[in-house]
Amino acid sequence: MEDQVKEWLRLDRDEVTRAEIQKLADENNQQELAERLGSRLSFGTAGLRAPMGAGFSRMNSLTVIQTSQGLAEYLLKKVPYCDYMGVIIGYDARHHSKEFANLVATVFKTKGIRAWLYEEPVHTPLVPWAMTRTGEGRNAAAGVMITASHNPAQDNGYKVYGIWSTWEPYERAACQIRPPQDSQIAASIIQNLEPVLWELPEGQHPLPIKSDVRRVYYNRMMKTLKQLRRYRTKKPGDKQLPPFVYTPLHGVGLRPMTDALQRFIDVNCEEDTDSEDNRLELDDEDHDYDWTKMFIKPPPCDEFGFPLSDTESSTSPTDAEEMELEGHQQAPEVVPQDINELEEHQQAPEVIPQDINELMTVVESQAQPDPDFPTVRYPNPEEKGALDAAIATADSKGIRLILANDPDADRFAAAEKVGDEWHQFTGDQVGVLLGFYISQNSNPDLETKPLFLTSMVSSNMLAYICRKLHFTVDSNDRQVPHRFVVWECLTGFKWLGATAERVGSSCYFAYEEALGYMLPWIIYDKDGISAALLFLQMCAQWGSPWLMLQRLYEEYGYFETMNTYWRSPDQATTTRIFENIRSLGKPYPKYVGEREVTRWRDLTIGYDSCGPDPFDWDNVYALPITPETQCITCWLGKSPLDEGIRITIRASGTEPKIKVYLECHAKRDRFAKDMAYEMLEFLAKEWLNDASLVMEDKYHFRKGLAYPHHERFT
Repeated sequence: MEDQVKEWLRLDRDEVTRAEIQKLADENNQQELAERLGSRLSFGTAGLRAPMGAGFSRMNSLTVIQTSQGLAEYLLKKVPYCDYMGVIIGYDARHHSKEFANLVATVFKTKGIRAWLYEEPVHTPLVPWAMTRTGEGRNAAAGVMITASHNPAQDNGYKVYGIWSTWEPYERAACQIRPPQDSQIAASIIQNLEPVLWELPEGQHPLPIKSDVRRVYYNRMMKTLKQLRRYRTKKPGDKQLPPFVYTPLHGVGLRPMTDALQRFIDVNCEEDTDSEDNRLELDDEDHDYDWTKMFIKPPPCDEFGFPLSDTESSTSPTDAEEMELEGHQQAPEVVPQDINELEEHQQAPEVIPQDINELMTVVESQAQPDPDFPTVRYPNPEEKGALDAAIATADSKGIRLILANDPDADRFAAAEKVGDEWHQFTGDQVGVLLGFYISQNSNPDLETKPLFLTSMVSSNMLAYICRKLHFTVDSNDRQVPHRFVVWECLTGFKWLGATAERVGSSCYFAYEEALGYMLPWIIYDKDGISAALLFLQMCAQWGSPWLMLQRLYEEYGYFETMNTYWRSPDQATTTRIFENIRSLGKPYPKYVGEREVTRWRDLTIGYDSCGPDPFDWDNVYALPITPETQCITCWLGKSPLDEGIRITIRASGTEPKIKVYLECHAKRDRFAKDMAYEMLEFLAKEWLNDASLVMEDKYHFRKGLAYPHHERFT
């Protein structure tokens, strides 16, 4: 590794990381040197994400500079006027995030591209939000967010957003990158490894983003939520937001959650005015707002893009320029369907404001950003134990609802106390509740073909409900068409956001099972803050979300999802496992266990036994072929106890894992669970029975069935 050590020491100017490699070289620690210097940190659709430390395979100052140089050169080649359009840069509260963000800004300014930098840690959605609001009639060319989301404390990451669908400068949609841009950027990085500049000249700095960006972000969120609201507060304690415990899990979520909730309370007290309906057709008054006032005006620059002076415009909007929410009429009185006969939808003459301090109780030990995440093993609300502190706080205060965000606040989780036990909602359960709530509180124009989006590994429950909801009842007791269609997308919001951008106003909502929820009228990415406020609004209208979920189960059946994984030692083993599955039948196996295969889709080789997806309006394959990723989905027929099973098995794109997503639909909870566990046991014995694979310690098998760590239902 001598050559790699010399190359690292030649390129790296960070004394800390230089010393790490020098120490390993002095100790002749060849194994550690090979791990750190033997391969490069690969750039993919998730950008970069890895442990921090010295070496080409780690997140550090050098790899951040090299990545930024490659991205900058790519933008200069692909995006007209990108130097003028600029780049939005944000960062979370992890170790070195601010340092890395300043290095990103340094590189882009060195390349002659404007760099707009948030001056303090922000939650991730503010980066794509600001990209379409740089003023002067243009989007930013790209956005960079320094975050590792809910990864362990030793990790950090580099997420990239862009106007990737068309590269039109006036396009107003900012999405995560997706193929083939990721591989093209990766190639550009390899061509630009020599650092140009490590710090800006003295007195030079990036262009700061003013707080007005947040203000209009909250205003857009409030207008969106207001148009989905069909309740009014009539008297104290009647249809108000429920009290809840909130935890940002040591991340940046407390400030945006507090600001958004206070604005939500204020807007909830405003009087509604008359209009014709409550279709989600936002006039988007912010399009006419002078967005240049939200950013510090750039001073005159030299040929390298550096300001010639420190004088900058900091003019704030006047009161007359403040964007005010337009009143929106309460929808006509609607006679709900049977399942929705939960509450009367009546407007009250008076609205009683709520005190935010009485409404939201914050988990003090997790309230402020702390990059070490000292109270949790993993700062991921999905992980066991992550909400223990919130549960203890709620129990001590007698509160029965918990809301949580991950550290960069783009994911959202909820839990409710049912009897004496806490029920933490899965991502699918929250997604179904929010989707159903939107379907019942919006009046879509059927000519726009209204739709929801889910990922291919999310539950089929929302799609099933939408297929059953052919009609609703209008104010004249007439049945009118009210059918939402659910589209599946590949896993990740790079695909959900891009699809939402492509269909425009047709998309009302998107979610994936990993606690991600998107309201496309705000941004084309997941947003944990807007999801939390929508969930609270839903609770104010319906009451207990758990009880509403049970009513949906009783009406449409139980959908038991079981998601787990097997660790694989290498790519060759993973490929062999999938080839073994394909060899079970040509072109696919006719049975899985004793169940008939009703549909088989293999995205790796581009095969679908049903041909074009029946729900794809363009009569083309709804999901693209992904030869670089192993992914098979099969649908299995009914049994006497259930309505069928769907299985997706895929190789993780970021970890050495083979992931399994299994769902059983049955009319009874017990049957759905038992049949799902039985199928998981079959897969473990027949498809994934390899000595080199290690199954997640989440389920165990007993008496022929697979169970999570609780007893079988009797």
